[in-house]
Amino acid sequence: MFSAILLSLGLNVVQACCPPEKWDTAAFDLNSLDSFPYSMRIAHDDRLKLEGVYVYVIALGHNTVYRHYVKDFNSMKQYEIDPSSQSCTVTNVGETFLSHAACQTQSLPAGLTNVQHYGTVRVGLPPSTIEMDSLSFDMDGKKFYQGLGNNGCFPIYEKIKSNGAGGQNMMLFYYNTTASITDSSIFEIPTFCARV
Repeated sequence: MFSAILLSLGLNVVQACCPPEKWDTAAFDLNSLDSFPYSMRIAHDDRLKLEGVYVYVIALGHNTVYRHYVKDFNSMKQYEIDPSSQSCTVTNVGETFLSHAACQTQSLPAGLTNVQHYGTVRVGLPPSTIEMDSLSFDMDGKKFYQGLGNNGCFPIYEKIKSNGAGGQNMMLFYYNTTASITDSSIFEIPTFCARV
């Protein structure tokens, strides 16, 4: 999902744009609305090196967790938890952990290529406009398109396309974002899903 990004500031000049060390947001996958509509709550914590995701099927209501994912970048394990059947699948994390500290010390995250900055736009009507930078890049075998708000380097939207057959194709719209964790249970592994 969301990755640390960069802004192109001119010819051959790239500056890192770093998200907060902790963040929590809600998201809709606009691509899912015609088939299997869902929303998500996503959280990231640099200090713990954890990311968590609650997936809610819209038809079931926003309080019923359909799937729960925890990415532990310490062990490089991802836990896919099905609360209804109390089952758990453990796989290796297949992406780069992008921390605030690493973002501060390097101009481009490792493996990030083909960066294009399409420009800065204003969304909405004055006086409540949001300034947003539009860009794209390749990373971890995926193509990312993002609209980053100018108030903390956090995406307003993110399109993710995986290369190859059967890949992921998402169009995320982020909202209700905070620079803190609103519910730390998003990082918890249930007892029926022991850490491997």
